[in-house]
Amino acid sequence: MNPALDVFLTFLRLGCTSFGGPVAHLGYFREEFVNRRKWLSDADYADLVALCTFLPGPSSSQVGMSIGKLRAGTPGAVLAWIGFTTPSALIMLALALGANQLLGGGLVRGLSLLTLSVILSAVLGMARTLAPDWSRRLMALISGLIMLSLPGAWTSVLVIALGGIYGVQFFRQAGTIQKQQLNLKKTGIYLGVATVLLLVSPLLLGFSPYFRVFGEMYRTGSLVFGGGHVVLPLLQPVATWLTPEQFLGAYGAAQAIPGPVFAISTFLGATFPGVLPAWGGLIATVGIFLPALLLVLAIMPVWDSIKTHPTLQSALKGVNAAVVGLLFAALLDAGWTIRPSSWIEWVWVVASFVLLHVMKVPAHVVVFAGGLLGYFLLG
Repeated sequence: MNPALDVFLTFLRLGCTSFGGPVAHLGYFREEFVNRRKWLSDADYADLVALCTFLPGPSSSQVGMSIGKLRAGTPGAVLAWIGFTTPSALIMLALALGANQLLGGGLVRGLSLLTLSVILSAVLGMARTLAPDWSRRLMALISGLIMLSLPGAWTSVLVIALGGIYGVQFFRQAGTIQKQQLNLKKTGIYLGVATVLLLVSPLLLGFSPYFRVFGEMYRTGSLVFGGGHVVLPLLQPVATWLTPEQFLGAYGAAQAIPGPVFAISTFLGATFPGVLPAWGGLIATVGIFLPALLLVLAIMPVWDSIKTHPTLQSALKGVNAAVVGLLFAALLDAGWTIRPSSWIEWVWVVASFVLLHVMKVPAHVVVFAGGLLGYFLLG
């Protein structure tokens, strides 16, 4: 199959089945691209997760774009984003048009319990390869405790930075720095386009409703650090045409459906006064994700070159251990939030973990089973 088409179809399936929010998405991605398809190693995957945590924008979507870029170049990055985002965007558009009965309580419950198994499988798999010794396990533990003690958008960035410092101090490795010719032309072009659009976005607000939708969403997408959930406090003051109850309802729906939380932008664009819903939703979706895509296209051409630097390689050993700690903290947080409340829910959590982690059943098959279980038994 053509690599770009393969990327699109794979991410389209993930966009239909990846429930649970950004951290769960990372678990689904690892299962698909590290375990099943062998497109990259655990270490390379953790490097991408660490890189995208530092970038503004939806980190899990940027990891997907980066994987698409590695597999099929620039078209792969674009198609990975389109494939992963389209299902959630269409659902949010349908909700904006009044289809409010698409999600049942039992269905959502079954799928939310599944995310515990997905994250647990990712933590165990990555800990085995990225924290193989006690020094790195200690770093992972400390990272997880910091994240649990000080939850917030910037804490994950701080923890990864501390992991890098730890790696440089304790995993310093010998080696000569290989001077490489870096082609910074594409990097400069993409960063230039991203910066120009950010600077002119306030000027677009007064031209037409469509320009205002794009300008507001692009500016928000450029300023979100820490992943999809941080978009809430930035978008709520912008969405003045919705009541607080309507906005929070849309945000809750964006968390319940598969795919990125940033898909709330589709709902906001579709309900903006004076626009056709489909066009408003499309423009808003493109606007909020475009900064993330431009940054990935800017960084990826030089990433493979700069990460081979001996000091950076030492730092990445500590960073990778910190990533394991962040996922462990996310697992505990999700476990406390979702926590199974009956024997059948506990049985489903254990069974789904065995299916995913031990029997290596494809994630989309387990998602389908979880949806059926929730709809018929947990409703």
